[in-house]
Amino acid sequence: MRTSTLILLLGCFISSVFANVSLPSFISSNMVLQQNTDVVIWGWALPDEEVSMLTGWEDSVYVTKAGLDSTWQFTIPTPKAGGPYTIRFQGYNSILLQNILIGEVWICAGASNMEWSAKKGINNAEREMSSANFSEIRMFTVAKQASEVKQNHVQGRWNACSPKVMSDFSAAAYFFARELQKELNVPIGIIQATWSETSAEVWTPYDAIFTNRKIADASLKIKENNNCPTTPGVLYNGMIAPLAPFKIKGFIWYQGEANVVNARTYDLLMEALIEAWRDAWDEDLPFYFVQIAPYANYEEETGVLLQNAQRKTLRVMQTAMVITTDISGDISNQHPTNKQDVGRRFAHLALEHTYAKTQFNVNPPVYRSKKVQGKKLIVYFDNALGLHSKFKIVEGFEIAGKDGVFYPAQAKIEGTSVELSSKQVPMPVHVRFAWSNTARPLIFNALDIPLSCFNTKE
Repeated sequence: MRTSTLILLLGCFISSVFANVSLPSFISSNMVLQQNTDVVIWGWALPDEEVSMLTGWEDSVYVTKAGLDSTWQFTIPTPKAGGPYTIRFQGYNSILLQNILIGEVWICAGASNMEWSAKKGINNAEREMSSANFSEIRMFTVAKQASEVKQNHVQGRWNACSPKVMSDFSAAAYFFARELQKELNVPIGIIQATWSETSAEVWTPYDAIFTNRKIADASLKIKENNNCPTTPGVLYNGMIAPLAPFKIKGFIWYQGEANVVNARTYDLLMEALIEAWRDAWDEDLPFYFVQIAPYANYEEETGVLLQNAQRKTLRVMQTAMVITTDISGDISNQHPTNKQDVGRRFAHLALEHTYAKTQFNVNPPVYRSKKVQGKKLIVYFDNALGLHSKFKIVEGFEIAGKDGVFYPAQAKIEGTSVELSSKQVPMPVHVRFAWSNTARPLIFNALDIPLSCFNTKE
């Protein structure tokens, strides 16, 4: 009798739990929904349970039924930026979401430099924290979760930006959102998905890595780390995949330091990561990233190799790069405290490339091509209008012949190209620039954005 009663009570408990309409943690009060588009709203209920939804910006009531897998979803149009709005759900239970804004939504992901908060130490930290009162900036931190299989849920909650909330949030993401909000004058939602010390492999689906022999072999160089997961794919499964298909405008990414051990294939890895994330959202979303800062404690030339691989990632469509050689400061600090300029440059990349506001050009000059002309090598650059050196002698260039041995080159800037020569290299083949883990900015475009390192031999 006691056993039968227990089974009955347990059955009633399970039924009541699954009967309740429930939502992902990021579809909740205080959220920001992407403006002027169709967004997917989804959740769970008892199989065949009728679920209705009414938004505060439409008169229509949406109705559907949960499938056999207990899932349901609506695709609804959003208006232009505004709010606050409500959304009401009705099934066997009722849910009311309040204080919802419509605006622009971005995912901000990566490792320690993206995770780095004002509380951990940034320039003018106390002033920045005390002034961080922006009710139209909403922040969501994805709780750390590693998994060998794709998850449906993440923990977290939306909060309006306040000094307390901002102090623990990604500083780079906050400054990105603050600049966007100022220039666009719309609500901004930022979703932080970070884990310090992680390699890019853990953020890339397992299959995307192990179907590419070069990436798979290189991933074996990532060593076990007691502070973070190292198994490929586990943070994609646990922290990125559950967010899709929540409508967003794009991604910003700050990571790379953990991949100096396999830097030569990092561009291939990032190409796989970007493709996988875009596939998850079924959209060619913009992906903007930071080139890591100069740092003195990298072994050999691993730091500059990683920087070069990041530059090569620009071949992927709808990407752009924040360069940091001129804003990073102390080369003994792997976590530069100037997160203001990083966030600002992220925002300016988005304003130019995503929002068509061309006055915000912060694209660094980058290598495009080379041409041998007698004993000289002519190098051509993109984003190089007004190319100039702030020193009397143009420094930082080296050239090599077929033997691959580099020698310092005499350099002359000609418009958006540079003419190089060296008595030691009568037949030049290769060229490299700023080839050092700690190279400082030497050449700039008209907007004073420094030229990125490069090496045509790599």
